[in-house]
Amino acid sequence: MSNTGYKKYISVLVIVMLLLLLQSITVPAITIAEESSNALEEYRQLYEATDVLDDLEGVDLSGYEDMETISVISFNEFGYTKSDLSGYGLYMYVYNSTGNPIVNYSLNRVQISMDGSKYDKYSMTVLDKNDEGTIYKVKIALTSDSGTNIKSFVRGADERVYTVSGMEWATSMDGLNDYAVSYKFKYTGFASFEEGTESTLTCTVEQQDTVLITGLEDRQTVYRTDMDNPNMQSHNQVNSVYFAIDNYFLQTYGMLQSIEAEWWEYRTNPIVVTNDEELYNALTAFLHEDIDDHTCDLDYYLTSQGGPTIKTWIYNQMIIAADSDLLLKRLDWLFHTSSWDQSIENYVVESSELEEFRFSYEQSQIANFEEDNGYSYCTDLFNKEVGEGRTAGYNRKVFNVDDPDSMINFDEYEPGYRGWDLWKNIFGWEDEFDAVLKDQAPFLVINADNRSEYLSGSDKDISDRLLIAEEDVPAFTTYCSKSIANGESVVLFRFACTEYEATNVVVGKYTEHTLHMSIGSPDQDTTFTAEENVFLNFDIMTLGFYDGYNYTVIPVVSSPVDIISDIVGPALPGNGWSLMDYIYFALMVIVAVLILVVLYGLLDMISNSIMRAPARNNKNYNSRRRRR
Repeated sequence: MSNTGYKKYISVLVIVMLLLLLQSITVPAITIAEESSNALEEYRQLYEATDVLDDLEGVDLSGYEDMETISVISFNEFGYTKSDLSGYGLYMYVYNSTGNPIVNYSLNRVQISMDGSKYDKYSMTVLDKNDEGTIYKVKIALTSDSGTNIKSFVRGADERVYTVSGMEWATSMDGLNDYAVSYKFKYTGFASFEEGTESTLTCTVEQQDTVLITGLEDRQTVYRTDMDNPNMQSHNQVNSVYFAIDNYFLQTYGMLQSIEAEWWEYRTNPIVVTNDEELYNALTAFLHEDIDDHTCDLDYYLTSQGGPTIKTWIYNQMIIAADSDLLLKRLDWLFHTSSWDQSIENYVVESSELEEFRFSYEQSQIANFEEDNGYSYCTDLFNKEVGEGRTAGYNRKVFNVDDPDSMINFDEYEPGYRGWDLWKNIFGWEDEFDAVLKDQAPFLVINADNRSEYLSGSDKDISDRLLIAEEDVPAFTTYCSKSIANGESVVLFRFACTEYEATNVVVGKYTEHTLHMSIGSPDQDTTFTAEENVFLNFDIMTLGFYDGYNYTVIPVVSSPVDIISDIVGPALPGNGWSLMDYIYFALMVIVAVLILVVLYGLLDMISNSIMRAPARNNKNYNSRRRRR
């Protein structure tokens, strides 16, 4: 085939695909007349090197200019034969009318299903673009992030069905966003690769139902247990997002049965918050630096208290060998209270502040990153110690309401009792949330029929019932009311239960490297530290519906979001005992007295037995002597 003929083939193919996007029709495909596999591979490479505007010559693109989104112009299957996949490839032409150029990013991906039920994400590579950054020629990877290979579906298949739900593109200003495609491309037949033979290749395009979810960055909530208990430095943390779906999906496909989501999970390195201006300024000077290089320059040392006698980390302090594994060599998160000398008890550093701090540091030249399954995370700010039962890094999970193995296990993390609560727990006491965490569904659907069941009572009642933050209840109930009025149902998706830690920090000050004074103690604190799990690039991929007979998977278009929850300072000692504390103490005293009585009785019996034993032996001995 000549270069002129080749260019004509490409141009006609793109025009055909453009028409297919406008309506469901069947058209004949254009033939590549070649005989060898090597030639197919060569033509594919030649095609990838052509100019995008040359490929689209003669195509009217005026309708895309005002759409303010990223749209598919055409979706192309290239070089396919039933027996030879050497020239096979998938390509798209897209139009970007957002005003922000697409940037090359490892997480630019398109979501495709090859069997209509399992959706996978495939990387996209920009092959060419026009100078204005509006028209792009894109190559689709044939192996997904999870290992699914498209070739295994198309090899020898008379029909190839590509259900494309959406594309995730990173742009220079808007970050990573999901753009709907919602088409099913059905290819049948084969192109002819011999002169004189007729091609049987055809393609039809059908609209595909897709659930559009927007605004997840503003609809996140977190629930933590026992934050008012000074004896608890570790707490259960339940992370949730909520969104609305049109009732059409529930009426057409049945009840919501499953939710599939993906994310990258990490844990924050220690976050330090202080109300002491002098300390804050001193620590800021050595932020993001190895303190071993500055031990003679910083006048302060910090000791995180995991309990009255438990150290969890030590910063800039002389230590014994046994504590060497507790050394914290860097501080990378540092905040101060909104006004100096403000109490740190239950003080909140909001999610937006954490995100702003993270973004600012990650843009610096000193930040360190590590690649993790296509995602690059900052190792100065996060680590992989996500806790027992959790998976660090990439997660992809289907949450099914009827499958115990796939449901989230809300009682997987048991809280660590300390102090008085530890003794109460030994005698059978559980905090009020332990029972609540068990047998909880991973998601709830709130609609016009059940809204009174879920949304009645005070804000605290709703918070404890739904496991959402009490301060988020007004916004949540308002969102539910508006969504229900619009013919939608609200899904509350509780996707993770992890450990949240918040504890006071003892601060000491050196004078010429000898301990001079203490400005912090477990009783009167200026500083606290916190750690939590975060969920980065969190994305809902599919929703599964069940009508009693059929299970249907509907793809979701939803832009990935980062979920980094507010951190809250610990409760400080001195709040006194509750009535239940006195009752438990009285019960423990009674049990202890009973145990002592029983032990005293046992000891007395043993003592009497020992004392009587020699007397009996002497009596028997004397009796034997008399018989003689």
